[in-house]
Amino acid sequence: MIVFYGATSQKCRQFIYNKLMKIFFFAGLTTLLIFEIPIILIARNNHPIIYLYCLGPLFQLVLFCFIPKMSIKMYSYNRIEISEDIFSSKVGHKYEFRELSKVKIVKDWGEWYEIIFFFPHKSIGYICQKDLIVEGTIEEFEKLFEDKIVRKSQAKD
Repeated sequence: MIVFYGATSQKCRQFIYNKLMKIFFFAGLTTLLIFEIPIILIARNNHPIIYLYCLGPLFQLVLFCFIPKMSIKMYSYNRIEISEDIFSSKVGHKYEFRELSKVKIVKDWGEWYEIIFFFPHKSIGYICQKDLIVEGTIEEFEKLFEDKIVRKSQAKD
């Protein structure tokens, strides 16, 4: 069994925040485009007052940019366990379980590992900070994923 447990560093939380910003911005932009294009087409042919309906999806995009800021506190303390063929993650009050066979790649960012799963099992909750290992060793972890580890350059400050 390998266990990562404790408070994540500021640098790791910034990395998670940047990932969340990309996810929420893409979700907000997609939603915006899905609703804005039909509204603009209808307003162009009918009544210009319909343009006011564009404010709703636009407000939603702005709101999506603030959600990561509010949810980053949840990722400041985590527990990730690897036992047998199961990955379990407790981030805040959220529990997730994944099979080891669903791991696509493991990105080594220097201070932490980012575990990426095959679709539809993706999750941001599997960031394993190396200095938080309390059970097992880094060598055991790397041996478990030796064919899936991709070394990345140090994450930007």
